[in-house]
Amino acid sequence: MSPGTGPQTDPDGAIAAYLDAVTGALPAGRRTRAAIRAELADGLWCDVEARVECGADPLAAAAEAIAESGPPAVVARAFARELLAESAHRIGLGLLLAGPLIGLLWVASTPAAPGESWPARVGAALSAAPMYPYLLILLIPAALIACAAAGPLGPRLDRFSAPAARFAVWGCMLGDAHLLATGLLTHAAGWPLLFAATASAARLTVTAAAAHRFGRLRAAAA
Repeated sequence: MSPGTGPQTDPDGAIAAYLDAVTGALPAGRRTRAAIRAELADGLWCDVEARVECGADPLAAAAEAIAESGPPAVVARAFARELLAESAHRIGLGLLLAGPLIGLLWVASTPAAPGESWPARVGAALSAAPMYPYLLILLIPAALIACAAAGPLGPRLDRFSAPAARFAVWGCMLGDAHLLATGLLTHAAGWPLLFAATASAARLTVTAAAAHRFGRLRAAAA
């Protein structure tokens, strides 16, 4: 019998109930939960088979294997922490990769004099969104710390990666809102502005969804 799952009359039912309790506590996608379930099931059944070969009753062997694995809430929390690091890495990497492209779109949409150099246009784009440079100074280091969460430096940055990813996501949302508000007011209408505004609006939508998922993972990992 697994902790908190009620009595079972066969090892299949006991292990299935335990796996349901673990994966049900994880705020993750269906594929992720299925992979975690398969990993846990494989380990549990190997343990059960080894105990049965030593003469244990199958149901007792399942109960012992489940007890050694740990309470569902504790196991789910451990997996949530792993998923949190992976999510922080994806958030940081995504922001670092998308940032330059969206920045170039906004620079291209900034009004410029004929023959004006790209450095001058970059300066004009930043002047049109005066708060954005200050956000970048904070967001780029935060995204780098979040990106490193799943790498070799992950254990050393464990205390900082999740807060950094959260800050990067919310800061990026604020930055895109600022770009949209200032760009639509100061830039000339046309295809360049449409592309830039669409890219920022898409990133704003994606990061809002990422912030929601990340918040649920943080709560599960706490």
